[in-house]
Amino acid sequence: MEYLILLFVFNVLVGLGKTALSKRVSNAEEVSDYFNSLVIWLVVSHSFDLIESLNKMVEILFGVASNMKNRQALILKLREKLKEKKYLLILDDVWDTTFWESFRLTLREIGGCKGSTLLVTSRNINVVARMETYSYDGTINRPSILALEELSEGDSWALFLARINDDVANSEKQLMAKRMIKNCGGVPLAIRALGDLLRRNQSIVRWREIEKSELWVKEDEYNILPSLRLSYNYLPNTALKKCFSYCAIFKEDEVIEKGRLIKMWMAHGFLQPYDQMECVGEEYFDILLNNSLFQEAERDEIGDVKTFKIHDLALSLARAVSGGQCLRLNEEYDESNEVRHLSVPSFKRQLTTTWCTKLQTIFLKDKVSSVEIQQLKKCTHLRVLKIGGFTDWNSMLELLAGTFKHLRYLEIDDYNVDETALVFPNFKLYHLQTLWIGSVTSFWNSSYPSILTGIRKLVNLRHLDYPTSLFGIPKGIGCLTALQTLPKIDLMHDPELKISELGLLGNLRGTLEIRNLKFTNCDADFLSIFSDDKLKLIERLIISWDRSFHTEIPFHNEVIEALQPKRNLKMLEIEGYFGTKFPPWLTERGFPLDNLVALTLRYCQNDNLKDLKVVNFKYLQSLVVDTCGYLRISFPEDGFHCCNLLQHLTVNGYAASFLPDLSPLTKLRTLLIAERRSSQKEELVGLSSLPCLKVLFTNQLLPADLDEHSPVCKSLRSLTLYAPDDDYNMETIQHMVALNSLALLCYKVEIVPEWMGNLTALRCLEFYEMLNLKQLPSQQAIQRLSHLETFKVVNCPLLMEDLQNKSGEWFKIAHIPHIFLD
Repeated sequence: MEYLILLFVFNVLVGLGKTALSKRVSNAEEVSDYFNSLVIWLVVSHSFDLIESLNKMVEILFGVASNMKNRQALILKLREKLKEKKYLLILDDVWDTTFWESFRLTLREIGGCKGSTLLVTSRNINVVARMETYSYDGTINRPSILALEELSEGDSWALFLARINDDVANSEKQLMAKRMIKNCGGVPLAIRALGDLLRRNQSIVRWREIEKSELWVKEDEYNILPSLRLSYNYLPNTALKKCFSYCAIFKEDEVIEKGRLIKMWMAHGFLQPYDQMECVGEEYFDILLNNSLFQEAERDEIGDVKTFKIHDLALSLARAVSGGQCLRLNEEYDESNEVRHLSVPSFKRQLTTTWCTKLQTIFLKDKVSSVEIQQLKKCTHLRVLKIGGFTDWNSMLELLAGTFKHLRYLEIDDYNVDETALVFPNFKLYHLQTLWIGSVTSFWNSSYPSILTGIRKLVNLRHLDYPTSLFGIPKGIGCLTALQTLPKIDLMHDPELKISELGLLGNLRGTLEIRNLKFTNCDADFLSIFSDDKLKLIERLIISWDRSFHTEIPFHNEVIEALQPKRNLKMLEIEGYFGTKFPPWLTERGFPLDNLVALTLRYCQNDNLKDLKVVNFKYLQSLVVDTCGYLRISFPEDGFHCCNLLQHLTVNGYAASFLPDLSPLTKLRTLLIAERRSSQKEELVGLSSLPCLKVLFTNQLLPADLDEHSPVCKSLRSLTLYAPDDDYNMETIQHMVALNSLALLCYKVEIVPEWMGNLTALRCLEFYEMLNLKQLPSQQAIQRLSHLETFKVVNCPLLMEDLQNKSGEWFKIAHIPHIFLD
């Protein structure tokens, strides 16, 4: 079947914001709703590889890595998600159309439905003018082209002031700033970079110096924006400039993990002093981010940056200032004397020993063969090695044992072994600081404990990461006193290993996750882990005993008393705790939980555990209390005012019946309130006034004061209601006109009300376990739901009879694209 693809193109000079605007469009709530979140972003740039692009689409849609080589296999895979679906595909930064015909034909084979849209950004109008698409009826569409213009003088000034965070009251400064802004030519990136630069250099003398720089008038051979070049020139030290130039090894639009980049900087000695490298790396990263050299930072649940990107212009600057030291290519490459850092899919030809010995970084995307291992043996001065995996482990073990004496950073994406274990006794990796192992395939047997045998030899190791589902505590870990980060520890795998070794690791920071504490005894060695500020730098603490509900396990109270987290703690998760009380550090004032932003309690089932006092959590943004027996949450007299920054609240269990007025939670975005006892139901007081709530799941009563003017009725997008008895009235739902998704469970009604047709924003409508339901609204009402794409019915026997026989009620919904009956 043909499908509609409309082409909408932004044709602008570099830096004017075509990518930023496209992202704003694709991330807009209305756009996400229209395409049911089927939004795919591909960066085309100078080169386009069809197979690589299709694999990227698979990764985006399925959320897993894809490295398929067969075009037809990729098409079949993509059909699973896109056939007869409406989706938005963005092709960013298209330079030519040599790829277009093959890609267009491939899209036709994948399929789609009417309303699917293609959005293209390019710097060249002649390129995009040749891009044509097929409409739903098979006719050819010419592209619709929008050309972005430079920012006006007023908008340029407003953007500058927003970045400089100053009103520039000084008249001389104001005049200088306006003259320099004119030199930015209305390009947003250039203006942001200028604002960041001047914010960092506040003295009037420095402003005069920057304004008089010859870079404003000098022609740049790499077309680097002057303000961006000045931002680099005025970085505070040479080491920071080296850190930025090293980023030339990355590709356009690559999602870069901040933590791994900092560890690579460490490996090359860019960060000093030695005992503070991580802190200096964080500081350097923040400077580069705050100077527009890095962008699109994605943060985790406690606000730390996890990933980021580099704008094409900033990447061009990095490549220009790296002096040819960084080389990133898909296939062929010359043995340039300047190259020190190399990124290629694989070694395609023999390399000279002289050139190899100069290399300090190698990124190899593919798995390394035995032939390529011989090439790697020549690279004796490597400090960073990042590889996709190995096809010959014996050769690899030999290589690691004798070649890389200078290696500081080792990353193996796919650890593929049968019986060979990764052992370290004979390795000469004395300087290794970071060891990262990705997935492990073809491996699970009794030889597991030996996988990190002899790790105590890596005395300079600071960061250790490997598959969290497979490993316990490696023997000898206590010898690694420089260690700062560990993966998840699961005591089920290694119950005989002494967890007290953790107490020797005084530099641990970041995340500490310990699972299956039921396998350890609460002896003095264990409790010593948490004493004397040994874990004072931990920001995320996750501890788990067992989800079992039955017998009491000894020492729970002692363990949780001993924890007593320090002021750095931002996230705390406790699972399977079967003690009789919560410790004072969690429930009483005066304990250092000032920075806690996320608290999760799950499966804390002891019947004597009856009270959680919320007094210590003024900065809390996420609170989850899930399946915790008879636990109640006690609030101060002012209720939720004590934690009114909450954005996510989940209370599943007995505690749901005792919540105070919700109205102080003006920042709340998701709310799950479920009381397991069907006889106990309370009205959700204050729900009506929540202006930011997007998602609600509850089996409690909706407030009677809900009407079309209630803030929550304008903000709510997804609603799931569970009604276990006759007292639940669905009439208030009719006011929630912004809903995109509605699911009703166990309502004891025979007919769906006619007003359901007024919820015209609905895209998904679901009915579960409604045993009396036999009639939908009229066909006219359902026709008004013009955006409805998914209709689902589960265990509604009276209604199912018509729907399965395609008679009666079936004709009301037959036009809906996706119907699921069970």
